[in-house]
Amino acid sequence: MLYTCSEHLCAAAEFDEAERLLRTAVSIDSRVPPCLLNYANVLSRLGRYQDAIDVFGKALALAPIMLRSIPISERPERTRTFERRSGELR
Repeated sequence: MLYTCSEHLCAAAEFDEAERLLRTAVSIDSRVPPCLLNYANVLSRLGRYQDAIDVFGKALALAPIMLRSIPISERPERTRTFERRSGELR
């Protein structure tokens, strides 16, 4: 429910409130990759880039397949570098 509410808040550009809800959701269960990904996106919108990178890394560690759904141009540089080294750049 917190996740769904946060999506509505993001659509309304209420990122501070969305961050609060997602932080609560992640504290309840930090093993839900879509929730972590949304949290990282909200942190990025708030200018908290290092926090966003850290949370994105946690989401990616839980579900590496998620990376394929993100356009290459929007992926963090360190992720693109890893993919080039491993031959997995798509």
